[in-house]
Amino acid sequence: MDLKREFTQYFKKISHSSKVLVAVSTGVDSMTLLDLLLQLPTSVRPRIYVAYIDHQLRQESRQEREFIVEFCKQKGLPLFSAVWPLSEHPQSGVEEAARNFRYTFFQKILKQNAISELLTAHHADDQAETFLMKLIRGGELGQLCAIRQKRSFATNFWLIRPLLPFSKNLIREYAQKRQLSFFEDRTNQTNAFLRNRLRHQVVPLLKKENPRFLEHINAYTAQLAEVCIVAQQVIAKQVNQLKNVTGSYSLQGWKELTTAEQTMVLRQIISSHNYHASERQLEQAGALLLNDAKPQGWIQLQKALFLKKEYTTFTISPTQNVTVEASVFSSQLNLGEWTRLPHGAEIGLFESTAGIEAVSGEQRFYFSKRAFLPLTVRHRLPGDKLPTRVGKQKIKKIFIEKKIPLQERNKKWIVAASSGLPLWIVGVRQSDLSEQKVNDKMQYMVIFRNITEK
Repeated sequence: MDLKREFTQYFKKISHSSKVLVAVSTGVDSMTLLDLLLQLPTSVRPRIYVAYIDHQLRQESRQEREFIVEFCKQKGLPLFSAVWPLSEHPQSGVEEAARNFRYTFFQKILKQNAISELLTAHHADDQAETFLMKLIRGGELGQLCAIRQKRSFATNFWLIRPLLPFSKNLIREYAQKRQLSFFEDRTNQTNAFLRNRLRHQVVPLLKKENPRFLEHINAYTAQLAEVCIVAQQVIAKQVNQLKNVTGSYSLQGWKELTTAEQTMVLRQIISSHNYHASERQLEQAGALLLNDAKPQGWIQLQKALFLKKEYTTFTISPTQNVTVEASVFSSQLNLGEWTRLPHGAEIGLFESTAGIEAVSGEQRFYFSKRAFLPLTVRHRLPGDKLPTRVGKQKIKKIFIEKKIPLQERNKKWIVAASSGLPLWIVGVRQSDLSEQKVNDKMQYMVIFRNITEK
């Protein structure tokens, strides 16, 4: 293969900017990329800027830095370099920290110089190694797309890999033919790292089985990326259709999806909270949502992330917030007075002939037995039962029948008689001891108002 010719054709397809920033490490891959860019026809060649990071991880780094400075000077290329301070090196996770430092620096240079494309020297062998690493470690299907030839970077920029279709052997042959100067990273020779073991032991065997192995990996990852993009668009549309204005999701709408769609929708909703659920967690979440015998419940995804089911909806929340402790608030109602309640409400006890004009949204409860006095307004207590025509019914059961979410139950106000017997669950149900308003006998009325609705 004529790498120079093939590179030119490929580059014209994926790069459309008049200026590019090339990430250079002084290794054979990035130095070959630089040379190929410099060899492009004038009509195709963009203005080339070079970015170099001295990570201070190897003794040779100073020599490499001096080399790239001299190289760019000779070629007339603008060079932007940075040194990763030793004081910022972490005790663990060095590779990830180094990567974050590099790309933060790249983004800064792109922005300052109005450059829209960042080029890196990833090649077909890198693609195969990354694919195999993802396959071995497990994870989401989309991660098998591995290295993409072109993707958005930091919102306003593009990250492009012009060498991705080409093998390491082809790159080395080109470098030797062109007599390019470059540095070898000695850490690439040790088998202490998984990537190196795949590079030295596994990939060569696969190439031997099929010389087109790298080509096939590239084709599969490209197809997979296309499928993932289409699937994400479809699932995103379904998620939006399920989402309510309150931020919860329609349980019935989710149940109407196919099994595969249900799983993908759950994965998408959860990942929007910056968490990737395991297959086991997705299985547990699906079982909870499909379990009609359990109208409410939750599963913990991570320390501060919960999936909660509440009758007709489900949500993803940073707090469990399903079991709420009962409030200790309790207040006696005095005849002829209003009592201010927490959370913007008031309640009052009056004679029915008091002539208090009704307001929109208020609720009233009438009774005539003086033995009920004094009344108390409170939240529910364990064992509370409401008198009905067929006997006393547990308030807990009433809440279940009315499909009131768990976190709302302990917020409901209860008006109780002097004996403690609940007479009225405000906004839910009155006991059968309540009466209609009449004019021929002494009656009392309890009025409940949301102050904000007055």
